[in-house]
Amino acid sequence: MNRHHAPRVAFDTAVVLRALLLNDAKSKQLRRAWQTGQCQALVATESAQALMQALAFPAFKLDQAQQLELLADFLPYAEVVGGQGSASAEGSSLPLLTLARSAASAEASLDHVVSDCPKLRSSLVRYARDLKQAAFSVLGSEEFLAQL
Repeated sequence: MNRHHAPRVAFDTAVVLRALLLNDAKSKQLRRAWQTGQCQALVATESAQALMQALAFPAFKLDQAQQLELLADFLPYAEVVGGQGSASAEGSSLPLLTLARSAASAEASLDHVVSDCPKLRSSLVRYARDLKQAAFSVLGSEEFLAQL
């Protein structure tokens, strides 16, 4: 990766959600990474919808204005990849896998997929191996931040 190229990153919804809701050092560093252009966050329709649904969970006790404010900390900085209906039946329940598929296609490039879920990371590693042209790494959020 050359110095002029900000890494293109697909974040797991849980990683984005934690970065938006918490105010610890790791969350601040993640938000700063996508907001300052240290990385180019990628988002597909399905992952944006998953994020909106997660922010609406009653347990978070966020009103609509608060939800929109949090979305404004991420979505304006993210590049939309893939189109509506790009999810396969299998991938529709895993927005991150759908996003990785879209971003790894010829229309977009992908450098990293970031998830803190070991099961999801192992699925993504298998998927990356199956794709001959895929050259993205699967990282936890700590590993990703250490590389910036």
